[in-house]
Amino acid sequence: MSHPIKIKNALISVYYKHNLEPLIRQLHADGVTFYSTGGTEKFIRDLGIEVIAVEDLTGYPSIL
Repeated sequence: MSHPIKIKNALISVYYKHNLEPLIRQLHADGVTFYSTGGTEKFIRDLGIEVIAVEDLTGYPSIL
């Protein structure tokens, strides 16, 4: 029997954001912490959801 693994963190960086909102909202409801870059980071913030910028972790600007 398999045991589900709880997702705690997610790195989200996508070009095409169509239909991304429902996924982000569900993961957020499940307590997932988001890490993201550039436009995707802004997209998540604009949903009113906390997101950590990858460049804040690395100290380097995003190249994606």
